[in-house]
Amino acid sequence: MSEQPATTQGGAAEILRIVRAARVSGTPDCYDGQRSLRRIKDGLQLEVTTDPASAGSTTVASMHDVSEGGVALWSRRAIAVRSIIYLREYSDDGRRPWLRARVKRCGRGLRGYFVGCVFEASARTVEGDGGPPPRSANGVAKPRVGLPNVVPRVRS
Repeated sequence: MSEQPATTQGGAAEILRIVRAARVSGTPDCYDGQRSLRRIKDGLQLEVTTDPASAGSTTVASMHDVSEGGVALWSRRAIAVRSIIYLREYSDDGRRPWLRARVKRCGRGLRGYFVGCVFEASARTVEGDGGPPPRSANGVAKPRVGLPNVVPRVRS
């Protein structure tokens, strides 16, 4: 883990950098289901903390998958649901910016704790897809309704 704390917080540009790096070395997740953002599976090594100003609070985790909206990772310890964490790609010099994320789920799995997070910053508008998903009156994201992400076969 890096010795010097970096308190800079990354945003959409850093999220897109990580997603693009995962696209190079990872593989697309073939399950689309009701997902509005395609996930890329990659085992990128991450640093995770609840306090980016404290150098001793950082642990290493392994990324399971990533999209412009969030990340799933494997952690050696449980992380409370609804808590805020900071994560970044592991680097020896610790100069990568931290990404703020909210934990949506955490459960015991084969490789430790499987933690699903949503990024607080949004990379969606940078990609030009029309912005964040529509929200209801109470602020909860409405599910996107539409056809599955499948190309139909044309019979000749």
